[in-house]
Amino acid sequence: MNIKRQSLYKIVAGSLIVLILACGGIDMTMNAEPRARAQALAQARQLWDHRPFGAYKMTLEEFNCSQDIEIRNERVVTAKSWTRCQRDAKTITELFAIAQRDGEPGARCITLGCACDDQISVQTSYDPQYGYPHELYIQIAPHPNWYHIDFWTYTLRNLQLPTCDKYLVGDKLMRVTAFEPLR
Repeated sequence: MNIKRQSLYKIVAGSLIVLILACGGIDMTMNAEPRARAQALAQARQLWDHRPFGAYKMTLEEFNCSQDIEIRNERVVTAKSWTRCQRDAKTITELFAIAQRDGEPGARCITLGCACDDQISVQTSYDPQYGYPHELYIQIAPHPNWYHIDFWTYTLRNLQLPTCDKYLVGDKLMRVTAFEPLR
């Protein structure tokens, strides 16, 4: 093996080691916010689970859709839309499930083979009295898929990281605009 090729392999191997160590450091510092979100979710869920009622009415807005929904035992009893809605009515339990998806992968293998995946981010505010998700800002954005061989193949072939962030980002806001406990 010639000396130039050996040097190139050493540089690439060293760069990969530095990259892996750097990514581990980034991961450790970025975990503080998701932990805080998970803790807020757990506290809100506990408050909701100890509510003194099993039925409620709420108005839920999502995009241009506004629905008045009545729920008993976490089942939709009635749903009335003031605008043309193509979405199913949701319960508070379903809103908690959406909030819990924060940090999860969305669509897999969105580009460059499987070098990039979509990741879901859910920023949620909770009602201080009952704990239900009051507002959910949901964003789905492409992120590097460090765990797939396509990421590493692309990186070694191009000597740069995949530019996942140049692909489509989507977002929406869901908001409970009115809430009334029923007996």
